[in-house]
Amino acid sequence: MDVAEPQFQLARETDGSLHSGFGPNPENRLRRTLDSGRKAAQAKVAMEAGYPFVLVLARTYSELEFMPHYVIGAMFGTPMISFTFDDDPGRADPIRMVFGQGARLQESLNTRFSAVAVVSGFNPGLRRVEQIAESRMHHDMNPMEKVATFINTVQKEQEKGAFQERDEIHRLEIFHNPFASILLSMEFAGPFDDQWTGNRQLGIYYEGAWGTRGSAVPGRTALKV
Repeated sequence: MDVAEPQFQLARETDGSLHSGFGPNPENRLRRTLDSGRKAAQAKVAMEAGYPFVLVLARTYSELEFMPHYVIGAMFGTPMISFTFDDDPGRADPIRMVFGQGARLQESLNTRFSAVAVVSGFNPGLRRVEQIAESRMHHDMNPMEKVATFINTVQKEQEKGAFQERDEIHRLEIFHNPFASILLSMEFAGPFDDQWTGNRQLGIYYEGAWGTRGSAVPGRTALKV
C-alpha cells in the first residue's frame, strides 16, 4: 500500500477569494497520481513479490471530497451518457452510462495497480441518528421543519449519551481494478469499508460489497469477513 495526497482546490479569483466557477478537473488530479513514475515503481516491486498493490488517497490538503465518480472517472475514463437518435423508438439504443476518455487503468495499462482506495473519517453513530430523525418526519413537513427535527434528534441523542459529534473512525472506499495482474481480495476490507468492483466481460462497474455502515441501508448486503 502507498498513500497519496492529491489536492482538490475550490475555484478562486486571483486574490484568493472563492468564486462560483469551475475549478481544476478533479479527475485530472487523480490521473496524474496514477501516472506517477514513483507509484508505478512501487507497484512493480509489489507485483514481483506476488502482492497486490493498493494506492490509498488521503484528503490531507484538499478542500473537496474524493467523490466516487471522480475516482472511477480517473481510473476508467470520464463517465458519460450514451444514447442514439432514431425515428423508430423501438430501434433506438437505450440510454446507458459509459466510460469516455482519460482511462488510466486498462487491460494493457497500469495492470500493476490492484485497487485505488480513499481513506476518510466518519461518525459511526450519525447514521443511527439520521434514521431516528427520518422516522419522526412525514411528507407534510416543509424543509425547515425537517431540519429542526434532525437538530432536535441530535440534541436528544447527545443528552442520552448515545451520540457524540466528535466521535470519528476511519474507513476505506475501495475501487478494485478488474484488469489487475494481481487482484485484491474482497475480504481485504474492514467492517466499515465499502467496495466497488467491475465485470470485464459485461463492461460494468458497481458497488460490490458494503461493511457494517452500509448494511443498515435497505438493499445493501453486509460484507462477510
